[in-house]
Amino acid sequence: MNKPAADTSILPMPDAVPTLSRAVRKSRRAPVALRPMDPAISGLEAALHKAVETLIQEETQRMSRRVYARLPGTIARLLAVSKG
Repeated sequence: MNKPAADTSILPMPDAVPTLSRAVRKSRRAPVALRPMDPAISGLEAALHKAVETLIQEETQRMSRRVYARLPGTIARLLAVSKG
């Protein structure tokens, strides 16, 4: 019996398959934090990071207030359903 030909359209390209040497090369790269940085850019980056963190904190607080405001009604509905 003849075996059907393998469908080569689903096989990964040889360069797309990770190899040990590629993994080692990638692991030897210096982390971004250890690369020298321009002090002006560093200050801008710190200010941007602080602004993003502040925005995230404000949005988290706003969403928490909304959830806590809806919580009593949700609990009351669940109690009504469980008793009914």
